[in-house]
Amino acid sequence: MLKIRFKLRETSPNSYHLYCTIRANKKPAKSTLSTGIRLEKSDWDKKRQIITNSELTFENQKLQQIRNDLQDTYKFLSSKLSPYNLTGDVVKRAYSLNEKPSITLLQVYNSFFEWRLELRKRKKVKFKDITLATQMAHRDFIKKFLEEFYDTDYKLEFIDEDFMDEVYDYGIKVKGNSHNHLMKIFQLLKRVVRFSKEKGWINYNPISLYPLCFEPGVSDNFLFDYELDKITSHTLFSDVLIKTRDLFVAQCWSGFSYVELYNFNYEEHTFLYKGGRFITKDRSKTSVGSLLPVFPEFERILKKYNYKIPVYSNQAYNRYLKELGAIVGIDLKLTTHVARKTAGNLWLNKGIKMEVVSKMLGHKSIKTTERLYAKVHPELVFQETKHLISSPA
Repeated sequence: MLKIRFKLRETSPNSYHLYCTIRANKKPAKSTLSTGIRLEKSDWDKKRQIITNSELTFENQKLQQIRNDLQDTYKFLSSKLSPYNLTGDVVKRAYSLNEKPSITLLQVYNSFFEWRLELRKRKKVKFKDITLATQMAHRDFIKKFLEEFYDTDYKLEFIDEDFMDEVYDYGIKVKGNSHNHLMKIFQLLKRVVRFSKEKGWINYNPISLYPLCFEPGVSDNFLFDYELDKITSHTLFSDVLIKTRDLFVAQCWSGFSYVELYNFNYEEHTFLYKGGRFITKDRSKTSVGSLLPVFPEFERILKKYNYKIPVYSNQAYNRYLKELGAIVGIDLKLTTHVARKTAGNLWLNKGIKMEVVSKMLGHKSIKTTERLYAKVHPELVFQETKHLISSPA
C-alpha cells in the first residue's frame, strides 16, 4: 500500500514550499520529496490535500501529476519486489531518478517462495517444509556464488547461459559439488526465471534452452553386508562415535532418512501384528506410506536408548559419520543417504521381493526401487547359481 501526503513547510519568513512524504507498506521514506511548488499559506488545505487557489492551475496540474507518477512507480515496483523490500525510500529513489529499477535474481527467488507459500496457504499446492528448505538451500548456493564473484546481487536481465556455465564451474571446481547436485540447483533456477517471465518481469526466458542432463546414479553408494558387519563389530572408545554407529545401523535396518529418524516416535509409529512389531508411517519426502517390521538389529538399538533415539544435528551427524568411516576403514564416504541405500540393497539381496522392499521404503512406484536399489550382491548370485556351477576337478 502506498500512502502519499503533502506538507507545507516554511523555508524562510513568509515563504512556503510544498513537500511530499511517501510511505510504502508502512515503511516511510527517510526524507521528504520536494515538489518545487511554492504557495501562500492560505492557498493550501491540509485536510483535503488540495490547493484552494483556483488561479494556480499549473500548480494543481503538477501536484496531480506527482501523485499519478508516484502511483505508477509503486505499481511497477510492486510487480517486481516483495512488500518487505518495497519501502518508501525505494519508491522515492525510483521516482527521483525517473527510472524503473531492474529486478534482481535474489529478489525473484524471494518472490517465488512467497508465491509458493501463499498457494500452499490457500491449499492450491502441497509441499513439505523440507522441500522448501531444500529449495532455499539451492537459492543460498546462488547467493554465495554472487557474493564471491560479483559482490552484489545480479540483475535478472543479465542472466544467460554464460552465467549458468560460471555457476557450474564454481560448483564443480570451487565447492566440489557433484554434477547432479548442480543440475538440481539449475532446475530450480530455470523454474524461478520462468516464473519471472510469466509475471512479465522479463520479456523472454534467456535460459529456457539450457540443457539439464542428469548422470546415472552411482550404483555402489551403499555398503555390502561384510562392510556393515565391519562397522558393527569394530571396537570404539568414543561415546560420540558409538552413538553415531548406532544411529547409522538404525537407519540401515529401518530405511529411514535423517528427517524420518529424527521424527520417529516408537509409540506413534509402531503397532503389533501376529506377535511382531511393525513400523508404519508416511515418508517425509513423498507422504507415501511405508510398512516394515522392526528388525532385531533396530530393536536392539531402540531398547538401548529406551525407545527414544537421540539424534545429532544433520551437519554434526554427517561429520561424525565421516570420522567413523575413516576409523573403521570404510572406503565409501558414509552419509545418512548411504544408510538408506544400504537398507534397500540389504533387504533385496537377502531375498525380499522387490515390491515388498518398495513398500518398506515408502516409494511411490516400484520402478523407483528397481532404478535405485536393484544392485545385486555377488553373494546372492552365487547362492542362486551354485548348483549350476560344476566343481573344479
